[in-house]
Order: sequence, then structure tokens, then C-alpha cells
Amino acid sequence: MEPFAKNLRWIRGARSAFGFSQKQMADALGISESSYQKKEAGDIRFSDGEKVMVAKILGLSMDQVNQIFFGGELPNGNDNSCCGKTLPPFLP
Repeated sequence: MEPFAKNLRWIRGARSAFGFSQKQMADALGISESSYQKKEAGDIRFSDGEKVMVAKILGLSMDQVNQIFFGGELPNGNDNSCCGKTLPPFLP
């Protein structure tokens, strides 16, 4: 199971709250229900395109996407640090 899998429980809760079945989510993503179940359980990863689709379907904020799919590791644009290091500023 991937380390971020515990965050994927939020996906299951949100999906259920919206009244979507795993089959409906799988159909929307164009994958099998079995594959979706494994992704939601954290056994295999969602592709980047699937992450975008899940975020759109469930109305996830950027912060939620960052926490659920990336363990909070994506920079939020308000700082220039990453992985405990300060990054140089980007050139315009």
C-alpha cells in the first residue's frame, strides 16, 4: 500500500457523500471498476489525468489534491522551499 493511501480514504468519503458508486467513478475515468477499487484503496496509483478527473468530479480544492495525492509535498506558491531546502527564485 502506498504511503499516501490513508489520505485516499477522503476520496471514498467524498465519493459516497456525492452518491457516486465506484462503478460510476470508474466509468467516468474510463477504467474498470476493479482498477478503480485498487486505486481508491491505494494499491495502485491514479494517473495524473485520473487525479485531475477525480478532483473535478468531487470538486476538490488545490490544497485537498495536494494532501490526498501528493502528501502535501507540492509547493503552494507562497514559499520557495522544497524538501527542507530553499530554492532559488524563478526568473521572470
